[in-house]
This record gives sequence, C-alpha cells and structure tokens, in this order.
Amino acid sequence: MRKSMRGLYLSVACIFMAAIMAVMLGGCTEGTGGIASGATGGTSETSMSNDEVKEIFENVLNRALVVESRICNGYGGFSVEFDKTIPNNPDYSQVSDPEFKCTDDIRKYINETYTPECAKDFDFILDQANPKFKDYEGQLYILNTGEGKGFNNQYQIDSLSIKKQEKGLLELEIPVILPGSELNSVFVIKKIGGLWLLDCSLSDAIVFE
Repeated sequence: MRKSMRGLYLSVACIFMAAIMAVMLGGCTEGTGGIASGATGGTSETSMSNDEVKEIFENVLNRALVVESRICNGYGGFSVEFDKTIPNNPDYSQVSDPEFKCTDDIRKYINETYTPECAKDFDFILDQANPKFKDYEGQLYILNTGEGKGFNNQYQIDSLSIKKQEKGLLELEIPVILPGSELNSVFVIKKIGGLWLLDCSLSDAIVFE
C-alpha cells in the first residue's frame, strides 16, 4: 500500500513539474517573439530592403512637409478664426487644429521630425521677437499677416537609392521635381531615441549642380 501511494505521489509530482515547465517554456517563446518583432520588425537596420527604407523615408518626409509647408509657412495651412485675436495684439488670430493646441505641440512635432542639431534651425518660429505662434489663455494663436506660399516639390520616392545604410543611419538620394526643373536631393536620416529623424531641412537636401 505504501509503495502504491509513493508511486501515486511521484506520478502526481511529475505531472505537476511537467505542467510548470510547459508554462515556462510557452511564456519564453511568446516573449521572445514579441521582443524580436517589436524591436526590429525581424530585419536588421543594416540590411533593410528598399521597401522598408522607402517606408521610413515616406513617414519622415510627410512629417517634414507638415513642418515646412504648414508650420513654417503662412497661416494658410491652418484653420484660423480671424475674429478671435489676442487683446491689444490683433496680428494674432486663434488656431483651431486638433493636432496643435499650444506652442509646446509645435515644438514637440519639430523635435520628433528632425535631429536636435537640425531642429535648432526652426527655433525662429517660436523664439524670435515676433514669433509665428503664441499662447494666450490656453489657446494657440498664429500671426495673421501672411497667408504663405505653395509648396510644390515632388519627391520621386519610387526612384530612391540607398547611398549608405548603417545601424541607426541612412543616407538616401531621391530625385525631386521643382517648378521648372528636376534635381537630386540627398537626405541623412538618423535613429535617435527610437525615432527616425531628418538631419537637414527639405530645402537643404536639394543638390544644386
């Protein structure tokens, strides 16, 4: 009887340990898969495909276009309530934009689009004597004295070529069609703090030969 009970205890113990091991192994496998896909998408940054690089550039380009064709341009890129102005400062009208509700939102967007060195080139938007944007009583206001001009550069992303690809760095050449001419542009994109950031403005990237 004692031998039978002992065998029963051993069997139960083995089943219990096997169940624990199955849970542990299952958890490790799932965790590893999540980390790998979340970190690099299964591809090393030094061997990304053209399509992956194009996707990175297109995302960065779209953000830079918001900065340089809307934020840096006149008030034309925003929904503006011209009858709502800052008291004693009628040159500033209230902005109605769900993405930009204060100057901190503007600064954050720029800092998440360009490298720190390049982002400094856009300080004039907020830090000059008569900045383009001002905060007043929890609302964002924009200088209403200029509508701005159109931005017609066309970037031929399908013709993108990779000049350099290193960990955390891409150097790309992309044809750009300007009004009346077609030139090349060279972009350096760096990965900082998990974000791919442009290391120059769109205009500075154009190569005038």
